[in-house]
Formats: sequence, C-alpha cells, structure tokens
Amino acid sequence: MNLDNIKCVSITDGLDEDEIHTSTRHHHHPFQPKLTTTTTPLMPYPPATSVHELLECPVCTNSMYPHIYQCHNGHTLCSTCKTRVHNRCPTCRHELGDIRCLALEKVAESLELPCKYYSLGCPEIIPYYSKLKHESQCNFRPYSCPYAGSECAVVGDISFVVAHLRDDHKVDMHIGYTFNHRYKKNQIPAKLKMPPGCLKLIKF
Repeated sequence: MNLDNIKCVSITDGLDEDEIHTSTRHHHHPFQPKLTTTTTPLMPYPPATSVHELLECPVCTNSMYPHIYQCHNGHTLCSTCKTRVHNRCPTCRHELGDIRCLALEKVAESLELPCKYYSLGCPEIIPYYSKLKHESQCNFRPYSCPYAGSECAVVGDISFVVAHLRDDHKVDMHIGYTFNHRYKKNQIPAKLKMPPGCLKLIKF
C-alpha cells in the first residue's frame, strides 16, 4: 500500500455504502498459529479491500479506532502511535496537530468484517467497532499449551492442544469425566481438589 496516496475520504467521495458492505464482507487478515491442526476444513481467505487498508495504521499496522488523527496532507494514524511519533506525521514529516479524521471514523461504523480467526473456522461477520471484543472471546481462537512447569510454546485450537497434552506431555486424559462449575472471579478457590496428574481448565 502506497502511504503517500492515503487520503481521508467520506462515503460520498467515490464509495457508496452498498459498495463498502459488499467489498468488506470478504476481507481477512491471515493468522497462522504454530503447530496447529483442526478437524474444521480451512476456508479460503477472502480478498483484501482498499477501505479496510485505509483503516490500517501506517506505524503499528493495526486497525485504527477513534480517535483517528490526520496531518494537513491527509495522512492518518492511530491515537496510540500519535504519542510515539512526537507529533510528526510518519509519512510526510509535517506537524500533526490534533486534527481528527471524522469521515474515516464514520466510514468504519458502516463496515462489517470477518473474524480474524476465519481460517480456523469462525463464520462470524462483525461490525468494525465490535471486532476486537469478539476476537478476544472467539471460540475458534488459538490456545497456548497450559502444561504446568513447562516452557512449551505450542499454540493451537482446543482439539489440537488436548491431543498435544496427551501425546507429547503424556497427560492422562480422562475424556468424558468432566464437570462444569460456576465461580465468580473473586471467589475461585486457591486450590481445587483434583486427583494427581489432572489438568484443570477454567473458562470464564
């Protein structure tokens, strides 16, 4: 993406609302967890769109959320990176000031995008401003190996991590002998009485 060509645009400046919704339903940031396998067939990656690229911060490359700032030449960046570049535009080096790109923030409100775990099986299409919250709780998100006292860096979906614990760490997996119990976060017992060698998985 040529950052020199980024301009702050509104919906009426060349893109209508139907076009935005149609193109952005097929966008995805690829995500490739380490050593992961899944029984869910991998779906093809949807193509990138120019509208979503406009919402990518040129400094950290993350998606931008309000407040989105711009320089006098129309180059944009996120509020977090604005404090890191000492009030200088990273693209043209002009002074940034406190100009917000309200048009781009408004465009973002109209976007709906796939979850970033699309390739791992998540079928959800989420409004732009709800995307981060969904992805932090997504049932298809990858998990780190929880084996106690280990520096294991394996990451994968639930079925892969369970198989990894059983095969690589020789954890005795009693499939089917599980229970669910609700705890408030400040009332989780310091020690749950479990048989030796059992792995406790607590989901909030």
